[in-house]
Amino acid sequence: MNFEQADVQSLKLRPTLIVGLGDVGGAVLHRLRSKLVGQLGAQVDIPSLALLWLDDNPGPQALESGLSRLSLGLEEPAKVVRRMSGAGYAHVHRWWYPGWGSLGELSDDLKDSRPAGRMRFFYHYAGLRSALLESLNRLRDPENSTRLLNSPDLRQRGLVAQMQFDQPTVVHVVGSVGDGSSGMLVDLGFLLRDLVPDAAVTRQCWLTLDDAGSARYKANGYALLKELNHYSFDRHGFTAEWEPGKTVRPSWPAYDGCSLQTGAAEELQELIADHLCKELLIADLGEHRRSLRLNVQTQTSQLSSSLPEELQQRLARGFSQVSQSRLRLGYGAIREACSARLASQALKSLQGPVSSGETSASGKFLELLEEERGTKRQWVARLLESGQGPTLSQQIQNWGQESWRSLQRGHRSRATHLSLLLQQGQRWLEQEVLPVLVRQRQDLLASELARLRTVCFSSVEEHGWGLSQVLAKIPEAAASLRRWGESFRRQAGSLVELQRELAGQVARQLAELSRAEARSNWDGRKSLLIAHHVQRILEMHLGSPDSPGLFLARLLQEAHNEAFLLCRDLALALQTEEPAGELVAELQILGQQLEGLIEKLEAGTALPDSEVPRCHNLCQPGLVWDEIMPRYVPPELPAQLSRKLLREGGGLSACLTRETFRHELLHQARQSFGEFPRDYALLLLYSRYCKELPGLIERSALAARSVDASLTYHLVALPGLPANTGPLLKAQAERNAEKLQNQIVQLRPGLTHYFSMAYSEEVIFFSEAVGLTVAELVPLRSWREAYLHLYTQGESLHIDSVDQQFIDLAVLSREELQALRESQEAFLLSALLGVLQADGRDWIWRQPHASGARIHPLGERHRLIARLTRAPRLRDQMLSQSRRTLESILHGQQLETLLGLAGSVAQHKQRLWENESGGTDLEFLTEMEEKICSSRLYEQHQERFAEMVRARL
Repeated sequence: MNFEQADVQSLKLRPTLIVGLGDVGGAVLHRLRSKLVGQLGAQVDIPSLALLWLDDNPGPQALESGLSRLSLGLEEPAKVVRRMSGAGYAHVHRWWYPGWGSLGELSDDLKDSRPAGRMRFFYHYAGLRSALLESLNRLRDPENSTRLLNSPDLRQRGLVAQMQFDQPTVVHVVGSVGDGSSGMLVDLGFLLRDLVPDAAVTRQCWLTLDDAGSARYKANGYALLKELNHYSFDRHGFTAEWEPGKTVRPSWPAYDGCSLQTGAAEELQELIADHLCKELLIADLGEHRRSLRLNVQTQTSQLSSSLPEELQQRLARGFSQVSQSRLRLGYGAIREACSARLASQALKSLQGPVSSGETSASGKFLELLEEERGTKRQWVARLLESGQGPTLSQQIQNWGQESWRSLQRGHRSRATHLSLLLQQGQRWLEQEVLPVLVRQRQDLLASELARLRTVCFSSVEEHGWGLSQVLAKIPEAAASLRRWGESFRRQAGSLVELQRELAGQVARQLAELSRAEARSNWDGRKSLLIAHHVQRILEMHLGSPDSPGLFLARLLQEAHNEAFLLCRDLALALQTEEPAGELVAELQILGQQLEGLIEKLEAGTALPDSEVPRCHNLCQPGLVWDEIMPRYVPPELPAQLSRKLLREGGGLSACLTRETFRHELLHQARQSFGEFPRDYALLLLYSRYCKELPGLIERSALAARSVDASLTYHLVALPGLPANTGPLLKAQAERNAEKLQNQIVQLRPGLTHYFSMAYSEEVIFFSEAVGLTVAELVPLRSWREAYLHLYTQGESLHIDSVDQQFIDLAVLSREELQALRESQEAFLLSALLGVLQADGRDWIWRQPHASGARIHPLGERHRLIARLTRAPRLRDQMLSQSRRTLESILHGQQLETLLGLAGSVAQHKQRLWENESGGTDLEFLTEMEEKICSSRLYEQHQERFAEMVRARL
């Protein structure tokens, strides 16, 4: 066998419609959709597939993407009864059981009523037909090929889809035999046959038979099986009037194949959903199954049946049953779960601590705040800058120099001139210089915030810190800034005190200047004294940074006040309490976005359910998290992955605010597990599951174990190897495949077909029995008992009130056959002798009694005979009474009574001949004639009997 796979998987998709009936059909569709999502992803749209749920529940329901739902509910039965009682629904009256009131009496039991289920079909016929046509037409849209070829989601998973428009459309109908929706199953099959020509579609019906079903469930199921068997014969045909005045006669049968699956409900739903998923995604496997099925079906006509000849004539051989078990390792699900966990860990490295980056990040971040002296000096120096030209301190020095030159040129009083210059300088300082500090503070605030933001983000993006660690450091930085602010405010206060002291000194110097100008120049020193005082006063306004004068002190005071405001604003930006500061709020929002992304990714780490019916799942948490994950994810990989994406994506903020970031992260994470399918190929893991094979092969055996082996085929589907598998691993896989086949031969002797699947996550053990009757596939005894119990009580179980046309399915024992013959004799003899009297369609038994005849209403004939087979006491009483009456007539002398009996027998025989039915009744009536003819009274009046018979006929 060739186990090698191609680099790209090709999906050959046939147009497929899957219709789910009722709750079971809906459950199968949901399971199937989940499987497709697991294989192809939630975003992949398959235009060649339509999933239609015919839900018998009223009102809207939430649906998964990819599912369509048509509600066939009957919300108010009373209104429905009134509406359908009208002339517009006369075509429904032809098959409905007598009495529309019975529907209203059902009330909440409508879901369990098969006649009500068929009525839903008629009531919603227009919408149902439209939904089916729309789905079938959409499947054949020529644009589907283009949509599939251009699907980015398929390409991302290495898949190329190809539409098979040259193949017939496949229609699967899935439902349960026992709920009310099964009442529309026959009509639905013939409607599908009426809508699409036979050559353009194949129809397959899947029915679940729950072993644990209630008595009502089993009664409904047996009724459906009788109907399906009936309409599988061409001689019966099917005529329907779904619309008033429009009769249709579709070709037979309703379905090209009908699979009857027995077992537990959950197990059956999983089996059918998995089978349909494989048919969709592994086209070659489906074709191989169909080929084997056809080969087996061709043998059915050549085989002798174990059924009695009479049953072979009335039981159709159009039913099948499948069974399978699986050995599974969900590569796709494991890769997605591991990728989600790796992506989650990558985001957690952005959120939480990483010890390897703590030192560098801490040093980088704390350098801004811990070097207090240098930083404070730097801020004051930045505040004293003017943006262009000299600093504010230099501008004050320049003002001093210009003032000195002006005083040298002046001719007025130096004191007056200086006072005027000082007043002008004060106004210039307050109105032009100090406002620059405000603008400088605003610029410095923006610069420092940007710097803080850069440090915070670079700590996360480049130095390995987590966002939560940065947020934890911010309160410490804010406290330092508030402390710095208080220091600036104290320094501003000390500068105020300095200004007061300098103002006093200036006042005294001005007084000295005035006295110097007033004194005489007796010693020639007046000009020198004036110049000294002027220079001294100017220096007291100027000074130096270490010993500031009045103007410079005022400038430094405001600079320290602005520095205090700068610290306050920075601390507010770092405030963690509500309302959070600007920078903190941004970091917190990013942290919340991180948490949200992590939560979504964590949700994707859930592994598929390991408890799947008839499936040994190798995907256990220990294997995934303790072996596979550490093998492909070294400890440093999450942080490296996240930082790489941040570098390529424009930083933390840009990435987290981008909607596609999570998908980009997952895409990068998946690449880490590219070798996983090769390293853990199922054929390489033989030693891990070889001990489980006996149980799996046993569970793959058919439920109908008594089926002829020649009508069953077995198939084992083996997965291939990835294209990048080396020669040593290929040789090991081939040896393991040989071991597996040898083990299968030992466990299940006989012909088993093997099939290599190009892409699969499973080893599939599959069996199918085809071309069989219902009686051969289903253990019918308990189902028939439940059916007869309700049927003989007058329950409406069938889709037609003329339900006696649907023959029994069971293979009766000798005792049961004897009871049936006695019941037929009891009915016919009692009817002929008047012991039973007809009242419309029902029969009444008059039982003799000492106090007078007792009246027993027994129902319609076909129900009465079935009831008699289950009531031996009633049967014996009627039979004994009728036989005694017959003996008295045959041995008595009442000619007219005997003549009447002979005439009734002749009439009954003629009616049966005309209807070409009732072989058993004819045999009994012939025996009755022989008894009459052998009586002494008949021998004495043969001519009278002949005349009477001719007159009656």
